[in-house]
Amino acid sequence: MEKLNYGIENKNIFFKIFLLVSLLISIISANEAKHILVLHSYNKSMTWETNIDKSIVDILQPNKNGYILHTEYMDTKRIFTKEYIKQLEEIYAIKYKDVKLDLILSSDNNAFNFLRENRDKLFSNIPTIFCGVNFFKDSDLDGLDNFTGVAENFNAKSTLKTALKLIPKTKNVYIINDYLTTGRAWEKTIKEQLKEFENINIIYNKNISMKELQEKVHTLAKDSIVLLGVYFKDKNGKYFTYEKVGNLISSSANMPVFCLLKFNIKGDVVGGDVIGGYFQGEAMSKMAKRVLSGTNIASIPVMKDGATKGIYNYKGLEKYNLNSELLDKNTIILHKPISFYDRYKFSIWLVLFLLFIIILLFVLNYKRMISQRELISIKENLEDTVQKRTQEFEIEKQKAQEANKSKSEFLANMSHEIRTPMNGIIGMTHLMKKTQLNDKQAYYLNTINLSSSSLLSIINDILDFSKIEAGKLEINKVDFSLKDMINNVSNIIEHKAKEKSLLFTINYNDEIPNNLYGDDLRISQILTNLLNNAVKFTSSGFVKIDITNRDDIFRFEIIDSGIGMDENEQNKLFQPFLQADSTTTKKYGGSGLGLSISKQLVELMGGNIWIESKKDIGSIFGFELTLPKAKNYIEIENKTLLEDIETLKGLKVLLIEDNPINQEIIIGLLEDSGIDIEIANNGEEGVKLFNENNYELILMDIQMPVMDGYEATKIIRAKDSKIPIIALTANAMREDVERTKAMGMNEHLNKPIDVEKLYETLLKYLSKKTISSNIQTKQEKSVELPKFKNIDSTIGLKHLAGNKKLYLKILKDFYENYKNLSPIGLIPCEKIEVLKDDEFKRVIHTVKGLSASIGADNLCKIAKKLEEKQDNSLLADFYDELNSVLDELKSLILVSKDDTIKKEITDLKRDELFVKLKELVQTKKPKKCESVMLELDSCQLNDEDSKLFEEVKILIKKYKFKDALEILKNREEL
Repeated sequence: MEKLNYGIENKNIFFKIFLLVSLLISIISANEAKHILVLHSYNKSMTWETNIDKSIVDILQPNKNGYILHTEYMDTKRIFTKEYIKQLEEIYAIKYKDVKLDLILSSDNNAFNFLRENRDKLFSNIPTIFCGVNFFKDSDLDGLDNFTGVAENFNAKSTLKTALKLIPKTKNVYIINDYLTTGRAWEKTIKEQLKEFENINIIYNKNISMKELQEKVHTLAKDSIVLLGVYFKDKNGKYFTYEKVGNLISSSANMPVFCLLKFNIKGDVVGGDVIGGYFQGEAMSKMAKRVLSGTNIASIPVMKDGATKGIYNYKGLEKYNLNSELLDKNTIILHKPISFYDRYKFSIWLVLFLLFIIILLFVLNYKRMISQRELISIKENLEDTVQKRTQEFEIEKQKAQEANKSKSEFLANMSHEIRTPMNGIIGMTHLMKKTQLNDKQAYYLNTINLSSSSLLSIINDILDFSKIEAGKLEINKVDFSLKDMINNVSNIIEHKAKEKSLLFTINYNDEIPNNLYGDDLRISQILTNLLNNAVKFTSSGFVKIDITNRDDIFRFEIIDSGIGMDENEQNKLFQPFLQADSTTTKKYGGSGLGLSISKQLVELMGGNIWIESKKDIGSIFGFELTLPKAKNYIEIENKTLLEDIETLKGLKVLLIEDNPINQEIIIGLLEDSGIDIEIANNGEEGVKLFNENNYELILMDIQMPVMDGYEATKIIRAKDSKIPIIALTANAMREDVERTKAMGMNEHLNKPIDVEKLYETLLKYLSKKTISSNIQTKQEKSVELPKFKNIDSTIGLKHLAGNKKLYLKILKDFYENYKNLSPIGLIPCEKIEVLKDDEFKRVIHTVKGLSASIGADNLCKIAKKLEEKQDNSLLADFYDELNSVLDELKSLILVSKDDTIKKEITDLKRDELFVKLKELVQTKKPKKCESVMLELDSCQLNDEDSKLFEEVKILIKKYKFKDALEILKNREEL
């Protein structure tokens, strides 16, 4: 019994020892996780570095294998000085002092050279593997142990061999490299690699601008090809991304463009045996995997070849009819369309399986079915047949309807996709017309512009037609002015009629109702379609519009003295893609969609359309619509706006806007109105002021920090459903307008602010408080505006009601706020791209609105594009345009600096002025503080008072009256 107990006790002791040892092993294993330093030469945002990082993770799988990656980006593409490299050395020494590294991975030459110089000093001879090193020589590793890696050697020879296999008739090869150090080295290496091609005329590009380079490749002989090496900067010092170079060269060339870098495979570039970040990182990571598994690094030689891959672009191959079957079997072909079988392989096999089951069931039940059929009478057979035929008819009908709907949806989608590049063509043509052109170039551009506009008109017709057929076109009814709508249509048609010497008239009774409710946009479209047709088919005589009404039923008739139509031709009208006569299309052009669209739009609005016509006499196209009178439409005469706005003097308005420049614009536009405006810098402040005060109206920005305009409106509407809230935003899409209305806002004003629209809106929602005194416009001191290249001051002044003084102040404020490429509140050296998503969107959104307000149209466009696409590759263009605007404004700021000598002041007078300023700050009106601040500005103040005064000025400018008042009170107490 004792022996038994002894045995049990021994087993318990051994079990406990086993658990303890297992626990210790687990702890040791956890502490022995392998640490890997990844040192990149460039910035994290570069695609090259991103692809290398991805290959490291894909091959090493750090989470699965317990590796800890320490990734550093040296950013030497942007900063590369001895002092900077020395700082990096000191930072890494401190950062990795207590980290036991097992392996170092590096990318590109700068990191490689840094480790050659500093590895043994910083990281104690840790095994090191490199990749992406250009022009590697064995001597680079002399005196270094534990070093191997992957050299970045391009293969122009294999790429040219492949090109000649695809295009045997090639006689000329035009090779492109830039004239930077790397580009010159590449050209030298390419010359060495292509020595054997003696029968090919090899041409190397000169140091020219990108525009000249595009013209050069455009004019190359047909038996030529282009081989794109490394191109980063042109003769004029302009930088280009690799992707952009590929797009620019391939779009200009009339022959295949091959390349040696994967980045360049854009647009119609054919491709080649290319270098890519992922391939370099992949080869390096496979070496690292061997070292981490125990292989001695000394036994792994440097890989000098093999880190390139044959990658070709399906679009380029197709464009030049190149046979992809001639390519190596391991070649990767990008953008190749997926075959029908590959796309629907599962569905196809599923259908075949189901068919097999059905056939099997049919065979098994065949005899039973025969027996049942013999029992069915002739009558039942006939009824079944009729029923079956009816069902088949319904199915076929449904299929036809679905096919028609699919066709319409396809047309709608395709029309939209075509419209986007067409708008680009028209926009770029417009910009090119602003440049210096010779007569021939101007003629070509005008031809492109006319052709593009004509094509865009046809595409718009197809889009509308397909939307109608697909049931996606909506009628949007609003209050509108009939006379304004007719005038707008008249402005479009009148010029065309005048060109053909036609008499164009509009007839309607002066007593006809003007303010109506309906979709004025679609009515304008119908009238424009019908009037365009009337002018097109009338060579002499007249075109006129007659408008009559019976109560709410309005009749519009377009009458012309044109070619007219017989009855047979009239029967073909209003059908899509058809015209009255096939010769009509040849002679007059057109898509044949205009009348079909007009008919369907009229019917969507509950009306009807008809035609009366006689051959060689003329035609009448008429339609009727029910248009009730508008309930809330208010007409305001523009000429009385300035007088009427004065009647709002004394009314309190709350402006909720986070941007000081936008605050100044609103204050400046309303400074003569006498309206009492209080400022809130975000939605939260706005809600607080609303709860503490009584206001007649609120002007509400949308995108703000802390609390946006939507949330603030929601809170205010919960307490007050009647106070008018007017949205102020740079977002002008229809969905933006609908959202502001849905949130409870009364109106939607776009930035830059339309001055007349702002005045009309205030007069619409605010009750007049005083009687107009026919105010005279203040005589503004003569202010000379400089001539800008990147700013249209005419547009800027229009947005500010012609107020030059206010315009200059806004320009100066714009310069001060954005001169460091940094939004307010950030340290000056920070860039916009480092901001969080919400901050990034808000800054770009603000720049978009402000640049439009000052007339910087190009900056506004690139900011809008950046806001919509959120694409960091657009930042370079954004900074270029912003810097162009800021450079012009800088000269304006320097010229306007005040160099006057400040006068001496007594202590008593100085204290009186500060007390007076404190009293005026309590009014919360910056305008009232200006006279005292100007007087203090002209006086000599001691250092302490001067510093205090500058702080107060900034706070008043930002409408932070509470903080300014606190500083002034503290001064009195001292």
